[in-house]
Amino acid sequence: MSKDGRRHIERSLVRMAGTGYARDRAVTLAAIALARCDSLLTRERLRVYPVLLLSIWLLMYAIVAHTSPDWVALPDFVARWTGGRLLLDGHAEALYDPAVQSELQATELHTTALSYFVSPPFVALAMLPFALLPYAVAAALWTVLSIAALLCSLALLRPMAPSVIRRHWRRTLALATAFYATLELLGSGQDTAFVLLAVCGAIRLLSLGREGLAGAVLALGLAKPQLVFLAPLLLVAQRRWRAVTAFVAAGAALLLMSIWIVGLDGVVDWLTLPTSPLYASEVQQGQAWKAVSVSAFITGLAPLSLGAWWTAAAYVIGLAACYPTLRAVGRQSRSGSLVSWTIILMATAVASPHFMLYDLVLLLPALWGLAEIAWKPTTRGLVAVVFVIAWLVAPLHTVTSPLGWPLSILGTAWIAVPLCLLWWTLITAKPTGFGSLSGDTR
Repeated sequence: MSKDGRRHIERSLVRMAGTGYARDRAVTLAAIALARCDSLLTRERLRVYPVLLLSIWLLMYAIVAHTSPDWVALPDFVARWTGGRLLLDGHAEALYDPAVQSELQATELHTTALSYFVSPPFVALAMLPFALLPYAVAAALWTVLSIAALLCSLALLRPMAPSVIRRHWRRTLALATAFYATLELLGSGQDTAFVLLAVCGAIRLLSLGREGLAGAVLALGLAKPQLVFLAPLLLVAQRRWRAVTAFVAAGAALLLMSIWIVGLDGVVDWLTLPTSPLYASEVQQGQAWKAVSVSAFITGLAPLSLGAWWTAAAYVIGLAACYPTLRAVGRQSRSGSLVSWTIILMATAVASPHFMLYDLVLLLPALWGLAEIAWKPTTRGLVAVVFVIAWLVAPLHTVTSPLGWPLSILGTAWIAVPLCLLWWTLITAKPTGFGSLSGDTR
């Protein structure tokens, strides 16, 4: 840890003592813990951590692959491949029928574990080229394209974060690779990498003044609507009306495409999926341990016996973060592109009812933005905590899930706590506190 970093922390503790905060032992201990985290982030250690973590992940992946009887490579990609295959076989009317999906997967992939296709209909259309291929070939191609999408996302923001990406390209790439969300995404076959590419492409295009094209590109992120639902509100707050118009037009085109694929009844089936018992058990409950939002954290604190009302209240509390976020974004100028998107992406992770562990790759631009505009010891410590907890989510779930409530609380979405603190740091900072980064690359 540098001398400047230690002095900054010492001055912060002195200020805390002067204002009475030091009387709160929890606050003091938290400050000391963050300082300790910061002291571990040396250049030498940042070269070792990625190699060590990648080796651990590869070992874990190999163990799971050889010990799980129903294991299939890229289990989440199975759902998307299934969607494309159903369209290819002429079964568009059964696109969201879990019995038909399960039968296809059992016949073609010899697995009894349902990988439920719940994406919008136009995603199934995009998966048609993969459905033409044998599953093993399609899975390998999907992995290559996912890696390419992640690299392109990093490269698109390179001119906007020169201190982080341009000057430290290899280190940034290594840390992004060692982020558990990245490895979880690649290992499961999720499609958030392509949503990230759409978001980064839109950010870069906005910085270049290509607002119409930026809005259309951003609409491609509607493949996962819960990850981009705050983005159009940011465009409205910044009065980027051409981008808003293009986003709405492209979204309408995707809707019409979906109606053409599965009919109006099929679109209604997709919209009502969250209300189905199977979706509740397979996704909302079965994957709740992978969620990172405030609503997931609050839901995990209570026993299941409290039912849907508790979950609904948790969603409302999480979505309440949207209002102060939009107020904070409104204080930023149109030129503060990366600043505004850093705030909005962090808020999405906090507020979205369905933001999963692998979806945290969407925060990579936000982390690059933090490193560029607010890279203080406290911020670095919180980012390190997020990084560490992400790696502990699966082991904690494995250990605590059989124990039942209240011990299962230990395996809840604790990662939401440092994410909320990072979000609060951003929205409460003064506009001048973000530095001089403009995001204008022209």
